[in-house]
Amino acid sequence: MNTLARVAVFSAVLAISSIASADAATISVPVKGTIDATGSVELIVTFYNRAVEGRELFTTTQTFAVNNNIYVGTVDVPDTLFRNREQAFFSVARPSAPAISLGERAQYTHRRNAPERTVSIFGCSLCFSCGGAFPVFSGAWNTTSSPQTQERGSLCAGAANQQFSDVRPFLCCQ
Repeated sequence: MNTLARVAVFSAVLAISSIASADAATISVPVKGTIDATGSVELIVTFYNRAVEGRELFTTTQTFAVNNNIYVGTVDVPDTLFRNREQAFFSVARPSAPAISLGERAQYTHRRNAPERTVSIFGCSLCFSCGGAFPVFSGAWNTTSSPQTQERGSLCAGAANQQFSDVRPFLCCQ
């Protein structure tokens, strides 16, 4: 094989691998809720285009750590899930009962044009999980010593003075 042919083959391989890696981009979505379990639990997470009914976009099964009956973790979803939308809604279920959601569908907002990791406290709230008026997940942290936190409830609902035994509160913004 001559040098020009080798360069052409090499260029084609590079082009194909860069396309494949671009398609493999993922977005980490925080998932959190309550469950009567301890240790760890395997759950099905299904993403939809609407808060109620709607079309299924992506499903995965993953194991989550459980602490004080709260499961928390992240699910990597294909970047293409947010190609033509900012929001997706997801439900969580046990594999033994996939049609029975453990709670209300949660909302995740991914703003493509937002500055990366810029957080302003104005317009943010401490919540059990993001949604409603505060749909943008902006971070989470592990609490120390006393796990009692004052925050809004699931989907950032209610007053910000609710007491939770939440070992990983979410910062959610508008």
